[in-house]
Amino acid sequence: MPANDGTRITMGPEFIGGVKDKLDGLHSQVAPVRGGVNPNDSGHPRGFQLATVQVVAGGEKFPPGADLKAKANAMGGLVDEKLRGFETKLSDYGQALQNIIREVHDIELTNMSLTDFGKYMPGGGTTSPTPPPSA
Repeated sequence: MPANDGTRITMGPEFIGGVKDKLDGLHSQVAPVRGGVNPNDSGHPRGFQLATVQVVAGGEKFPPGADLKAKANAMGGLVDEKLRGFETKLSDYGQALQNIIREVHDIELTNMSLTDFGKYMPGGGTTSPTPPPSA
Protein backbone atom coordinates (compact mmCIF):
# COMPACT_ATOMS: atom_id res chain seq x y z
CA MET A 1 0.00 0.00 0.00
CA PRO A 2 1.15 3.55 -0.58
CA ALA A 3 2.33 5.48 2.46
CA ASN A 4 0.13 8.43 3.39
CA ASP A 5 1.40 11.07 5.81
CA GLY A 6 -1.78 13.15 5.52
CA THR A 7 -0.42 15.61 2.95
CA ARG A 8 0.94 13.35 0.23
CA ILE A 9 0.92 9.77 -0.91
CA THR A 10 4.19 8.02 -1.62
CA MET A 11 4.14 4.97 -3.87
CA GLY A 12 7.15 2.73 -4.21
CA PRO A 13 8.16 0.37 -7.00
CA GLU A 14 6.46 -2.57 -5.28
CA PHE A 15 3.08 -0.83 -5.24
CA ILE A 16 3.47 0.43 -8.83
CA GLY A 17 4.51 -3.09 -9.90
CA GLY A 18 1.38 -4.52 -8.26
CA VAL A 19 -0.83 -2.05 -10.14
CA LYS A 20 0.99 -2.94 -13.37
CA ASP A 21 0.40 -6.65 -12.73
CA LYS A 22 -3.35 -6.01 -12.28
CA LEU A 23 -3.46 -3.97 -15.51
CA ASP A 24 -1.59 -6.74 -17.33
CA GLY A 25 -4.11 -9.28 -16.01
CA LEU A 26 -7.01 -7.23 -17.34
CA HIS A 27 -5.22 -6.65 -20.64
CA SER A 28 -4.68 -10.38 -21.11
CA GLN A 29 -8.45 -11.00 -20.83
CA VAL A 30 -9.55 -8.51 -23.49
CA ALA A 31 -8.60 -10.54 -26.59
CA PRO A 32 -10.33 -13.73 -25.37
CA VAL A 33 -13.49 -11.77 -24.52
CA ARG A 34 -13.44 -10.16 -27.97
CA GLY A 35 -13.15 -13.69 -29.38
CA GLY A 36 -16.21 -14.93 -27.48
CA VAL A 37 -14.53 -16.66 -24.52
CA ASN A 38 -15.99 -16.24 -21.06
CA PRO A 39 -12.94 -15.34 -18.88
CA ASN A 40 -14.60 -17.09 -15.94
CA ASP A 41 -15.00 -20.32 -17.94
CA SER A 42 -12.25 -20.27 -20.58
CA GLY A 43 -12.33 -24.05 -20.97
CA HIS A 44 -15.79 -23.89 -22.49
CA PRO A 45 -16.06 -21.02 -24.98
CA ARG A 46 -19.66 -20.57 -25.99
CA GLY A 47 -19.80 -17.14 -27.56
CA PHE A 48 -19.07 -15.45 -30.83
CA GLN A 49 -16.54 -12.86 -31.80
CA LEU A 50 -18.17 -9.59 -30.87
CA ALA A 51 -17.32 -7.96 -34.20
CA THR A 52 -19.13 -10.71 -36.11
CA VAL A 53 -22.10 -11.64 -33.92
CA GLN A 54 -24.58 -13.68 -35.94
CA VAL A 55 -28.28 -13.48 -35.18
CA VAL A 56 -30.91 -15.66 -36.82
CA ALA A 57 -34.21 -13.95 -36.30
CA GLY A 58 -36.68 -15.12 -38.92
CA GLY A 59 -34.83 -14.22 -42.10
CA GLU A 60 -34.46 -11.08 -44.18
CA LYS A 61 -38.13 -11.12 -45.27
CA PHE A 62 -39.26 -10.75 -41.65
CA PRO A 63 -38.68 -7.00 -41.01
CA PRO A 64 -38.49 -7.18 -37.19
CA GLY A 65 -35.98 -10.04 -37.47
CA ALA A 66 -33.88 -8.24 -40.08
CA ASP A 67 -33.90 -5.12 -37.89
CA LEU A 68 -32.84 -7.12 -34.82
CA LYS A 69 -30.03 -8.75 -36.81
CA ALA A 70 -28.75 -5.39 -38.05
CA LYS A 71 -28.87 -3.85 -34.57
CA ALA A 72 -27.12 -6.84 -32.97
CA ASN A 73 -24.36 -6.78 -35.58
CA ALA A 74 -23.91 -3.02 -35.15
CA MET A 75 -23.84 -3.33 -31.35
CA GLY A 76 -21.31 -6.17 -31.54
CA GLY A 77 -19.05 -3.98 -33.66
CA LEU A 78 -19.36 -1.08 -31.22
CA VAL A 79 -18.60 -3.29 -28.22
CA ASP A 80 -15.60 -4.75 -30.03
CA GLU A 81 -14.34 -1.24 -30.85
CA LYS A 82 -14.73 -0.19 -27.22
CA LEU A 83 -12.83 -3.27 -26.03
CA ARG A 84 -10.02 -2.60 -28.54
CA GLY A 85 -9.75 0.91 -27.07
CA PHE A 86 -9.52 -0.49 -23.54
CA GLU A 87 -6.95 -3.05 -24.70
CA THR A 88 -4.76 -0.28 -26.10
CA LYS A 89 -5.13 1.92 -23.01
CA LEU A 90 -4.37 -0.96 -20.63
CA SER A 91 -1.26 -1.82 -22.63
CA ASP A 92 -0.11 1.81 -22.72
CA TYR A 93 -0.66 2.32 -18.99
CA GLY A 94 1.14 -0.93 -18.17
CA GLN A 95 4.08 0.13 -20.33
CA ALA A 96 4.13 3.57 -18.69
CA LEU A 97 4.23 2.01 -15.22
CA GLN A 98 7.03 -0.31 -16.33
CA ASN A 99 8.94 2.72 -17.65
CA ILE A 100 8.49 4.51 -14.34
CA ILE A 101 9.78 1.50 -12.40
CA ARG A 102 12.73 1.09 -14.77
CA GLU A 103 13.76 4.75 -14.82
CA VAL A 104 13.10 5.86 -11.27
CA HIS A 105 13.70 2.69 -9.28
CA ASP A 106 15.39 4.49 -6.36
CA ILE A 107 14.05 7.99 -6.87
CA GLU A 108 11.11 9.37 -4.95
CA LEU A 109 8.43 10.78 -7.24
CA THR A 110 6.83 13.93 -5.90
CA ASN A 111 4.08 16.03 -7.38
CA MET A 112 3.66 13.90 -10.51
CA SER A 113 0.85 15.33 -12.57
CA LEU A 114 -1.15 13.62 -15.30
CA THR A 115 1.05 15.37 -17.87
CA ASP A 116 4.17 14.07 -16.12
CA PHE A 117 2.71 10.55 -16.22
CA GLY A 118 2.16 11.00 -19.95
CA LYS A 119 5.89 11.38 -20.46
CA TYR A 120 6.25 7.72 -19.49
CA MET A 121 3.66 6.55 -22.03
CA PRO A 122 4.92 4.74 -25.14
CA GLY A 123 6.22 7.45 -27.46
CA GLY A 124 6.61 9.91 -24.58
CA GLY A 125 3.42 11.77 -25.42
CA THR A 126 0.93 13.16 -23.00
CA THR A 127 -2.11 11.43 -21.68
CA SER A 128 -5.54 12.67 -20.74
CA PRO A 129 -8.35 11.28 -18.64
CA THR A 130 -10.33 10.70 -21.83
CA PRO A 131 -11.68 7.13 -21.95
CA PRO A 132 -11.43 4.89 -25.02
CA PRO A 133 -13.92 5.48 -27.87
CA SER A 134 -17.50 5.46 -26.70
CA ALA A 135 -20.38 3.68 -28.33
